[in-house]
Amino acid sequence: MGASSLVSLFEIFLGVLKKIIGKPKSQETKINTGLNEDASAFIRILEKINSKITSTTNITWSSIESVEVFKSEINKDIIAISKGDFSSISTYDTYFLPTGDFQEISISNGWGEEYITLAKEFETLYARIN
Repeated sequence: MGASSLVSLFEIFLGVLKKIIGKPKSQETKINTGLNEDASAFIRILEKINSKITSTTNITWSSIESVEVFKSEINKDIIAISKGDFSSISTYDTYFLPTGDFQEISISNGWGEEYITLAKEFETLYARIN
């Protein structure tokens, strides 16, 4: 068996393996969030908020007791929304209210202007699904 035959067999093997394993994660995520434009938009907003909240985030003026637990809850909700479960969205309506947790955190941590943009986007989406 020559080198070109081995290469051909290897390419066939890789093709079969890809079919067995499935699509790469990036394609799966795109398919899941592609099911609904609103889901994609909610996820983008929550991911942006989640990226702003770090272990050093000042949460003094919010009702949040633990940054780590809060980030974990946001991540759990992002996964649920990507699967079409919008049941957690009403919780975020409260977080986005004036003097709500997200506004208090954003002001205390220097991203208040960006919060206003995210809040407007959220409000538009929330009104559309309710």
